[in-house]
Amino acid sequence: MREQFPTIRRVLKKRNAAIDELVEDQPEVFELVDGCLECSSSFMRVMYTKLVEEQFLRSQFTLFLAHTIFDYLEDAFLLTCSRRLDQAGALCRMAAEATRDLLRICEHPELGSVFFEKETSRKEYQKHFRFELINRWKRYCR
Repeated sequence: MREQFPTIRRVLKKRNAAIDELVEDQPEVFELVDGCLECSSSFMRVMYTKLVEEQFLRSQFTLFLAHTIFDYLEDAFLLTCSRRLDQAGALCRMAAEATRDLLRICEHPELGSVFFEKETSRKEYQKHFRFELINRWKRYCR
């Protein structure tokens, strides 16, 4: 019997082999990254619980956005392991932008409507959702 989906299996096997090779060559890096991913995953669980308990973020969308940020960073790591740095960098940028937007909505919930209308009101969105280069901590998220 012929193996199902041979092309995708070959692609996945190649990517997994590249990651396995990197794990063998750099085990200390993977130990650190594994700890970071576990910590991030735990943080996401705690954050969901806390936000729901305090009803700080009432919409499912904001919880979805927070989880999307985590997924972007996780995927960026895997792309980095596959030596696909351009795509990894693009995902890191998307994570930074999503984080900025989430923080802005948390600080000013009334901006949620501006966020949802960003396609039709681009200037209004850009006015409120941009990186604050004055704040020295937020300056590093661009």
